Amino acid sequence: MIYTEISTDPKISNLEWIIPHNVTFVPVDFAKDDLPSSLVSAGFNPALPTFYSVLGVTYYLKLCTFSKTLHQIALLNTGKTRVVFDFPDTMMISGSQRGQKLSKITAKLGEPMQEGYPVEELEKILLKDEFTIINHLSQKEIQKQYFTHCSNELTAFENIHFILAEKEDAAK
Repeated sequence: MIYTEISTDPKISNLEWIIPHNVTFVPVDFAKDDLPSSLVSAGFNPALPTFYSVLGVTYYLKLCTFSKTLHQIALLNTGKTRVVFDFPDTMMISGSQRGQKLSKITAKLGEPMQEGYPVEELEKILLKDEFTIINHLSQKEIQKQYFTHCSNELTAFENIHFILAEKEDAAK
């Protein structure tokens, strides 16, 4: 397993997480670094079936950067590839008080959030790179699937989506 992070926190050992011996952390700045080169130089085998989890990342990437990342994943992997990610739609900040508050907090921390992605544009990007959307959950569907039976008052974040997409093995 290779985990790609925007930055590697040297304090991770202080968390006392049990990190399996086959996990390699690969720091990558998606806007500047070459993802395929970084992964391959860390020992990644693009011929193996691969699952990418890109959760909590898209909020800070412009659509062109995330599109480039998806394209690099599509070109790099020759085995079956799945990618799951969450993303804000274009109304996340402007259409939600909670989104506006979160945006202000992250900006103060030096990680300004981007405006969000048009859903139709993101679907076109995935299709262009031969990804099939297996599952796309909107905020209402996330609420129904994960929060309906909660005894507390937790709710799905407004204007946030989850997508699971797959690209078949290139050898087929």
